[in-house]
Amino acid sequence: MKKIFLLFAICYLLFAVSACGKREEGSGRYLSPSIQKKAEGTILADINGSIITLEEFKRKVKILPENSSALLGYDLNTLEGKRRFLDDLISRELLVQETQRRGLDKKEDIILRLENLEDLKKQILITELIENLKRKVTVSLEEIEDFYERYKTGFVADLSVEPQKIRAKQIIVKSEKEAKQILVQLLQGANFAMLAKEKSIGPNASKGGDLGSFSRGEMPEVFDDVVFNLQKGDISGIIKLEGRYHIVKLVDKKEGRQKSLEEVRENIKEGLLKEKEAKQLESLLKGLKEKAAIRMEEELLK
Repeated sequence: MKKIFLLFAICYLLFAVSACGKREEGSGRYLSPSIQKKAEGTILADINGSIITLEEFKRKVKILPENSSALLGYDLNTLEGKRRFLDDLISRELLVQETQRRGLDKKEDIILRLENLEDLKKQILITELIENLKRKVTVSLEEIEDFYERYKTGFVADLSVEPQKIRAKQIIVKSEKEAKQILVQLLQGANFAMLAKEKSIGPNASKGGDLGSFSRGEMPEVFDDVVFNLQKGDISGIIKLEGRYHIVKLVDKKEGRQKSLEEVRENIKEGLLKEKEAKQLESLLKGLKEKAAIRMEEELLK
C-alpha cells in the first residue's frame, strides 16, 4: 500500500515533467544497441526500450519541491534515496507501458485530457515569454510626472482624484400617498431614523435607513442626481425608483480632493507598465504574423 502511495506521489511531483523516454514505436522490445547509442545522455536505466538518462534523472531530482523528502519517505541527498527514486521512476514507466499495452492511451477521454496537458505546457511557455518581455519594460519618473500633470484634473474616476462621498439615510414605501404623508411628518420635525424603522420597507430599515457612505455611480443615476445636490441635513423630495418611493436625508458630505503625486505614483507607474507591456506584446505578435506562413480555411468554421 505504501509503495502505491509513493508512486502516486512521484506522479504528482513530476506532473509537469515529460515522460522519461520513448519506446520503439509499435514494439515492447528493447531498443537495439545502435538506437540506444542515440539516447541524449548517459543511459541510467532501460525499461523495455524506454530510456532514463542520468541527465534526465538529475533534472527530475532538481525540480522536486523542498519538502519532497517528507512526501516520498526518503532522502534524495543519499545514495540509497537516489536508488529508491530511480526504482520509483522505473515502476512508473512500467505502469505507463501497461496502460499502452491495454490501449488506454487510445481512449477518447484520455486523448482529450492529454491534449489539455499539452495546452497547459504551451500556456506555461507563453507565460514565461510574457514575463521575459515585462522585464525589459521600464517607466521613468518623467513619464509618471507627465501623466499626473496631464490627467490630474480629469474625470472623477481618474487615478489622481479622490471622488466626492456622501452618507445618507432613506425611507422606502410602496405608494406615493404614503410617501407624501411621511414627507410632511419629516418636514414638521419627525425623527427620520424612527420613521425609517417604523415605515420603510428597505433592507436597511432596521438601521434607521442608514445607507452608509458611497460615491456617485454606486446608486442609480436618478437617485444620484437628487441626493448629490443636497446639502448636509437636507431632506429630498420623493424619488420614484423601480416602482418604489424613496425619501432621502443627507447625513454628511465629503468633498473630493486632489491627490498628490506621491499618493498616486505607484498606481500611475503600474498603469503605464501594463500599457507598455500590452503594446510590446502586440508589436511582437504583429511581427511574428508578418513573417509567418499562415493558412486558414475559415469556411470550415461555418
